[in-house]
Amino acid sequence: MNTGTLRVQARWAAGRLEPLQVELQRPAVTSLFQGQPAAQVQASVPLFYSLCSQAQGLAAGAALAAARGEANWTPSPASTRALWQEALHEHLWRLLLDWPVALGLEAPREAFAIWRKCRQADPASFAAATRQLFERALGLDPGTGQPRPEGLAARCLSQLQHPLTLPARNDNALPDPAPWLANDQDPAAGLCGLEMETRDGANPHRIATPPGPGLAYARRLLQALEARQALGTEQPYPLRSAASPDRRQGLGLTRTARGLLLHEALLEAGDRVGCYRIWAPTDRLFADAAPLTRLLQALAPEDAGATRRALELAILALDPCVPYGIDWTEN
Repeated sequence: MNTGTLRVQARWAAGRLEPLQVELQRPAVTSLFQGQPAAQVQASVPLFYSLCSQAQGLAAGAALAAARGEANWTPSPASTRALWQEALHEHLWRLLLDWPVALGLEAPREAFAIWRKCRQADPASFAAATRQLFERALGLDPGTGQPRPEGLAARCLSQLQHPLTLPARNDNALPDPAPWLANDQDPAAGLCGLEMETRDGANPHRIATPPGPGLAYARRLLQALEARQALGTEQPYPLRSAASPDRRQGLGLTRTARGLLLHEALLEAGDRVGCYRIWAPTDRLFADAAPLTRLLQALAPEDAGATRRALELAILALDPCVPYGIDWTEN
């Protein structure tokens, strides 16, 4: 199924960039779930999403289980492995194919294609293929996991003017979704705030500038390393759920390769869905032009050419899960 498109309209005139226009078109998937049996909805959710389908299915399962009062619902070991593989695939796709092209570097397409074919192999063979891709294609040191100066990852970070040394770990802790069940809480605002950098100590919930391209690339590289490690150690996939105390309503929160994903389910008699909502990263970060505008202003490009390039990198940093295009005009 087509999961939508994104168009960004940008016009450079009189030596400056005019206000951006963002048009995100997404099909009304959740309207199809109303009145359907919960089990059917849970089975259908992954079929509607070509990207992050495993994570979508996980969030749906957690939300529906919470609505039914099942407090300790967890995915099967096979599903957990598929979830980590999905996240790893999405991270490596961006790191090896999209970011190098955006930076004018050669993308190791053949190496990535060979690795993709190994995803159905036995765990040991897949682990060996993944290790080879990290070391040879990305150019990470096999001992430290840090970018080697001559490798692709280091060259990308250098062009993005970001330090070549990765931090020790990434913070993948999930917030508690229970407060979002209250009538005065806005899940979309809460999730968006968590995905932005906070620069105002007096107001920790202020939505400020999203992470820039250099930090976005470095975080993705670190997340790819952690997904690889999680596969090897069979770690649980990030998941939290919450249930309403007075009605059959549940939330399922997980992490995709692009950010936090939240599903909400409200069940009616006969275990049928009365209301279903999804908050996905793309829907939050491209609901309007504000996040993209703030990020572009932070990059401070000086002329039309630099602005056009910065806009490409800013979109890639915000990481839409749908095909996108830029309608650029100069006067």
